[in-house]
Order: sequence, then structure tokens, then C-alpha cells
Amino acid sequence: MKALKVVGAVLARRDSGGGTVYHDMQNINICIISQADPQQLQKNSITFRNIMHSLGVEVELGEKNDMLYEGKKISGSAMRYTKQALLHHFTVLLTPNRQTISELLHKNTEPQIDSRAIASRRAEVGITGISYPTLLAEFLQGDYCSSLFVHNSSTEQELVYLTECQLPCFLQEQQLLQVYTQQKQRLSSTEWIYGRTPRFSIRIPQSELEAGVDADAEYLLEFKHAQLIRVTLRTQQEVALTSIDVDGPTLDEAGLRSFLSFATAPLDSITTYLLRSLYG
Repeated sequence: MKALKVVGAVLARRDSGGGTVYHDMQNINICIISQADPQQLQKNSITFRNIMHSLGVEVELGEKNDMLYEGKKISGSAMRYTKQALLHHFTVLLTPNRQTISELLHKNTEPQIDSRAIASRRAEVGITGISYPTLLAEFLQGDYCSSLFVHNSSTEQELVYLTECQLPCFLQEQQLLQVYTQQKQRLSSTEWIYGRTPRFSIRIPQSELEAGVDADAEYLLEFKHAQLIRVTLRTQQEVALTSIDVDGPTLDEAGLRSFLSFATAPLDSITTYLLRSLYG
């Protein structure tokens, strides 16, 4: 979170879940909506690989439909299923700042967070070197749009929206802008980012909070929907010494600062530590 502040990046949480990705103006996110067919994932990936090949970028499909260029990852793959449809998207690195990516994604986290959520799979990233206009033009002007959307059209009615391989659009420009604004607000809201978070816990050595104590002890903070619900003081061998249920703060900066104004020991020192370590 401190690194996000330094570079001026905004934290958002996407519907498809999965690992953390970095976006700037030097990468592109491509979403494909199709019928809810598990085989479509591979078909989409092969189609997009062919697009990259046509631009002279010899990518290969890796584990879980990742894309590799010269052995380095240039695109991940994430998806969300409903009963009627599949949302499948790629984030393609064009010419991003690799140092910024490393600063934000590849540093050891402090404090130590334990979660049952699917962990991000770290990988060395590569750069395709192609420009956004070049990739977009190839995607729209080639026969890829037709092959994707015609294949997924279940009725002739849907085909009328495919004109000269352009993407089907059911909304006017002003309507699209309204939808974009609403979704941007939702995906970057505190309730969505923190309130939908799976349960997790944070471990803090007691010596970080209290002077002259046994270095073997630690505080275990348990969070539900990113709100602190239980604090346990235990040994590093996980033998509980004391445990209390609390109606604690949410982990966003505003929630922590608000809680700190009336917190008592040991929650005041815990909250101060979280603010310092997460937000600086």
C-alpha cells in the first residue's frame, strides 16, 4: 500500500479474482465474453496467441493459459463463469516499466498475512515491445473478431451486430460511459475491495508493539471481510496465551485512523503498527 502511494497507483478488485496484476498505459486488458463452455478458455487463448504471432511476437501458451515470450510472462489469464456466459480476460504487457511492477508486486510484505485465498503466482515478466494502437488494429481488422464472436453466436439474430469484424455494441457511447463510470466506482470502492475479502490473519511479533517482552510471543489478528474480529496473544509454537473477540477496524486507511481515535491498549498499538506498516 505504501508503494501504491509513492507511484500514485489506485487499488481495485476485479470480478474474476485470481492474482494481482499491474495496469498502466503501457499494457492492455482484453476481455472476451462467450458461452459458458470450459473448452472456450483454450480456444480464446489459441486465438489470442495467433494474433500475437501475426504481429511477429512468437508467444507460447504456458500453465493455466498464461502467455510466455522468450520464456517470460507477458500475459496472465483470468475468468469468471455464470450459468449463461464466460468472462475471460488477458492483461498483455506492451512496454511497461518493469521496475515499477517489481516495486509493487514482488517485494516481501510486512506485516505477514496468511490467507486461504488463491495466492498470486510470481513470475519474471517480459515485454512484447509492440504498441497499443498496433495490437488493437490487428485485433479489430483481422478475422479474429469474426472467428470468436460468430463461433459463440447461438442465433442468427446475434450475427447482425457483426459488421466488418467490428465488436458487437448494444449501447450508445453515452450509455457506455455511464456503465464505465459506475463500474469504476464499484470496483475501487472500500466496500468492494475490503468488504468482499476472504478471511485472513496477520501475525505481529509482540516485541514490535511492546518493549521488554518475550521475543517468542506474537499477536495473531483475525479478519473477516477485512474487519478485525479477534486478537490472540500466543507463542510462536501457536500456544494461545490470551484471546479476545473485538469489534475492530477495517483494514483500509480511513477505517484504521478512525478506530485509532478511541482505541485502548493493546488495540491502539496494534492499529498504529498496521497504519505505519501498510500505509506509511
